[in-house]
Amino acid sequence: MFSVFKRIFFPDNIKCMFCGNDIPNFDQQPFCNECQKKLEFNIVHKCRICDDPILNEAEVCDRCQKQKERTFNQSKLLAEELSKLMNVEVIDIFEKTNDSKSQKASTFLERQKNALESYALKSNLNFASKNILIVDDVLTTCSTVNALSALIYKSAKNVYACAIARDKSISQTSS
Repeated sequence: MFSVFKRIFFPDNIKCMFCGNDIPNFDQQPFCNECQKKLEFNIVHKCRICDDPILNEAEVCDRCQKQKERTFNQSKLLAEELSKLMNVEVIDIFEKTNDSKSQKASTFLERQKNALESYALKSNLNFASKNILIVDDVLTTCSTVNALSALIYKSAKNVYACAIARDKSISQTSS
């Protein structure tokens, strides 16, 4: 069972998303140095969802558009894998109430406020006697986890949270 967790949380052979070559330091960029040199970004245009530079006049980059179309959700994929390991059911109890833009440039307080305004509980759900595990992909300021917990902590038996990664680049003291 430990080997399954190890493969999920510490994958080997991280590859460039453009050419498939190995990436020496994925923390700094999700593509290899050769592709970095070949990519020409038009800094004027940025995706309204992820804030990444885009080459055309579209409001949303291709990656975010495809993600919206196929509703890819890495947190949900992680939750589904964890549910198999823990032999529990995945229930999607939250809904996103607005398409907030990327939080990369937001301060701690802005992130907290945006998260509180971005989610609601789906109706007709009863989880009063259930233990709830909130699964997120990356914890930076814990804004999403805090907002979701605030929606259910009085109703659930217990509320827990987990994530696949932690980003400490923004602290609570950031203005």
